[in-house]
Amino acid sequence: MENDKRLPIKEKTVKKLFAYSGNQCAFKDCSRSLVDNGGTMIGKIAHIRSPKPKGPRYDASWSSEDCRHEKNLLILCSDHHDAIDDEDREEEFPTEMLEAWKESHEARFKRAERALIDRYADLTALSEPTYPKTLKGLGTVLNLEEMIDCPDDIRGITEFIDRLKNLPHDARGFAYNVSKRMRNLQTHELLVQDVARSFNISENELREMLEILDAHGIGGHERDFEDRIVVVISDRYPGGSFRGGECNPFHEILAYCEATGTDPNCFLEDLDFARFDVLPSEQ
Repeated sequence: MENDKRLPIKEKTVKKLFAYSGNQCAFKDCSRSLVDNGGTMIGKIAHIRSPKPKGPRYDASWSSEDCRHEKNLLILCSDHHDAIDDEDREEEFPTEMLEAWKESHEARFKRAERALIDRYADLTALSEPTYPKTLKGLGTVLNLEEMIDCPDDIRGITEFIDRLKNLPHDARGFAYNVSKRMRNLQTHELLVQDVARSFNISENELREMLEILDAHGIGGHERDFEDRIVVVISDRYPGGSFRGGECNPFHEILAYCEATGTDPNCFLEDLDFARFDVLPSEQ
């Protein structure tokens, strides 16, 4: 594909970039502020890959839409913005270097409770999901060749992502860690007492969390065959349902992250599920 235009950056993306910047230039070892004490914006948003064919670090495989995505942008002070885009210095600032700077810089600020993000009413609206198209990576990790390019699996995961993106961040972490405990114990359900004690939360806190999971179609509670109340996570079949833990989507995230060394927050916070298309050898 060839980029032929520079698309305006979405306001939501700008807010996210500033939240993750910590008001500091992302250039390595630079600590200049991006907004001065008077509230004037003195930083600049830079493209890692230029959307223009003659621009710095242009990549024809990245569309104009890809180029304005948050993953291709970082905020720098004015001087360093101009430096990395200087055509005579392009070799000094290759794509891989800028991506590494961005990841390292933003990792320090990517916590939902940080003050800059807390200004926004809906934290879940900060992340725009990327969806898988082939599941080549996940199918390889799980040793399920039939999953690759399977429309039902792709649709099931897509529907799960659409539910997950509206789930509050603390509930995402709760569901992930409950699923992790389920996997460690080789079960698809946990007694409510087990969860309350394992995670050191009160019955009221647990009830509220399960109500949130149920409202978003992610999980909840039910009675088992012994009439005990147990915590369950919805399988990611199209439509979502409790089917005995056969396709717990958090187990798939766990397996992929363990096989590739990926940070689970890439899925839970950034909603970057396009990673499921990437083979472990390509990481």
